[in-house]
Amino acid sequence: MSLNPRTEAGAKLASVLAPFRDETASLLALVPRGVPLGIELARRLDLPLEVLITSELCLLGGRKMAIGAMSERGDFFLDLVAVREQQVSESALDLCTDRALLQIERRIGLYRSGSPLPDLYARTIILVSDGLSTLPTARVALASARRMMPRRLLFAAPTLSNEIFFALSPLTSAVYTIASPGDVACDASGPDCAAERALEDEEAARALRQFRFEESHRSPSTDENEDSGEV
Repeated sequence: MSLNPRTEAGAKLASVLAPFRDETASLLALVPRGVPLGIELARRLDLPLEVLITSELCLLGGRKMAIGAMSERGDFFLDLVAVREQQVSESALDLCTDRALLQIERRIGLYRSGSPLPDLYARTIILVSDGLSTLPTARVALASARRMMPRRLLFAAPTLSNEIFFALSPLTSAVYTIASPGDVACDASGPDCAAERALEDEEAARALRQFRFEESHRSPSTDENEDSGEV
């Protein structure tokens, strides 16, 4: 996963989301792959950026397969069709859940130093994904965001598969993309090994820390001059 700013996608998606710049809105990026895009959108739209921690429920074997997902807020989604097709036992499901809980705990420490997700009550929440999240992850993320009681809940990604676009549309106020649904295939598996997932998290968390550092040292007077066109 490249964590260079996704300038072109960020610019196009920021243009689509521009009407929300002056609202009481927050960006909520899915980790790890939604973080680079979330950073780019935060810079262009001047909106606060938070991250939502989730973890897939994965069957391990020849190829990792997501049969569900859970979030840091306790929301849980299980793909019952996949469970039946794969003949997942209760003990195997318990093992998947235990691994997911450990992953969530690790990610909260990595991305927020153990702090809880800030209160986003009555804000417009823009859930940001790279468009390759699995459907279980997207669904559980929306469920978590919806329980925060936002003013509006939006889902934004550069592009989405038809499966995810039509599954998520009834669950949100709107789904925003910069390409037609179906331009990408749904990523049903994600990274194939724990080492690759950990590397993605490390890179995304590093980029987020750098962004937060830059924001905390940004001069208000500089921002005012930029807005007024002064140098």
